[in-house]
Amino acid sequence: MAARVHALVPLKDLEAAKTRLADLLSRDQRRALVRAMAADVLAVLVAHPAVATVTVLSDAPEVAALAREAGARHWSEAALLAGSGCDGDGLRPADPLNRVLQAAAERVAATAEPGALTLVLHADLPCLGAADIDAALAARETSGGVVLGCDAAGTGSNLLLCAAAAPPVFQFGPGSAEAHRRGAETHKNPFRCLHLPGVASDIDTPQDLQQLDRQAPGPRTAAWLHGWHHEDTRSA
Repeated sequence: MAARVHALVPLKDLEAAKTRLADLLSRDQRRALVRAMAADVLAVLVAHPAVATVTVLSDAPEVAALAREAGARHWSEAALLAGSGCDGDGLRPADPLNRVLQAAAERVAATAEPGALTLVLHADLPCLGAADIDAALAARETSGGVVLGCDAAGTGSNLLLCAAAAPPVFQFGPGSAEAHRRGAETHKNPFRCLHLPGVASDIDTPQDLQQLDRQAPGPRTAAWLHGWHHEDTRSA
């Protein structure tokens, strides 16, 4: 029987997201782009037959509504941290994103069935497809341990798949691919890093956005791109 997967998707307040695109996009445009990308990611996860639950982690009311619309659960970051031991004591990550993820993974572990997997996935992956999830699951079945999907540079972590009962100490942030590898090595846990097309194509910079035109994003992001180009044409 295939392992059941519990997906965790952290998502910032849409008002504060993608500030590196501020020279190219207005605040409203950035908010709409982030919402479109997240909706595409959630649609892929909710539709995947191996994914049992999809949970969005955020304190933003707008994100809670987005999760409901997609058929996903929503957990408040504040509530997660209030009920966890993730206090930056040296054994657990001290920065906000990793503390939230650690607390959420611990909540999953408390109720997950034997053999279940936890999948952490960023929400700014508009080209994510079921094949990317399939590849990560196949790698985990073959090698066990921790499977990581890196960014285009090979230094960041856009996907992490692990045993739900034994999540690693999360190290998302700059240089996280190597940090996760070292953590797995320290705990003698098998580690495999994959370059998956839909996982590597995160959108952070104007260059990323320009490359998106040459890729195949999900339907909501594609619709946003079409509208954005139409606005540019009218204002030219």
